[in-house]
Amino acid sequence: MSAILYGLTKVREKQHVVTNTKLEDSWRQWRQAAAEQASGAGPVQRKIPKSTLPPLQVLFTEHFKTITTAALVFGTFLYGMLYFFTRGIFARERIEFPHAGDHATASKREHPPD
Repeated sequence: MSAILYGLTKVREKQHVVTNTKLEDSWRQWRQAAAEQASGAGPVQRKIPKSTLPPLQVLFTEHFKTITTAALVFGTFLYGMLYFFTRGIFARERIEFPHAGDHATASKREHPPD
């Protein structure tokens, strides 16, 4: 869980500190293309995005708590399932099921022949 939290925090810090000019230029170009298509010049009519920031920056600045909570809950669930399955695989007590042949033989013994 700490690795998930550490990774998310590092990505958030990177989004705040480093301005990725390549990402921002790409986003700016996409917004310009969407503006041209919004006027009816393209194959589809798009809405111009309201944000001037790239979606990844918006996601990590405005929704960081939600992302962190979801990642921790999902990670906890995966860890719990892994623990459950591993414990079941390595359990010392084994349940022995009757074989199909033994079951059929036992049921024939219960009923006397006609």
